[in-house]
Amino acid sequence: MRSDRKPDYPTLESLRRLAERGAKGVANVLMWLPMVGERVSSGIALPLHASAFATRNECTRWGFQVLAVRWCEDGRTPGCLLVYHLDSAKVAQRVAAAVNDVVGTMGQDCRMA
Repeated sequence: MRSDRKPDYPTLESLRRLAERGAKGVANVLMWLPMVGERVSSGIALPLHASAFATRNECTRWGFQVLAVRWCEDGRTPGCLLVYHLDSAKVAQRVAAAVNDVVGTMGQDCRMA
């Protein structure tokens, strides 16, 4: 999401407009959004930045389905949000199942956040 360090990235407002377009006939939307960890000392698990939770909550409120995956406890980008609105419940279930399969295959280093 847009920040002082990433001024060219989309804003949360632009995601809301995309959600409105989805409600007006754009059938399928799928977005991958990196989640940023807080900066803390090396070797300490990074809590997710508050903006990741705000983004997830807002996207859910706007009618998107959101899956959060965390693949490491350290690093600047420890996970992602997969935000989607699909015109078929069956397809949406398959997307969620595929993400769960990837998380399961990765083992204990990867989990749903």
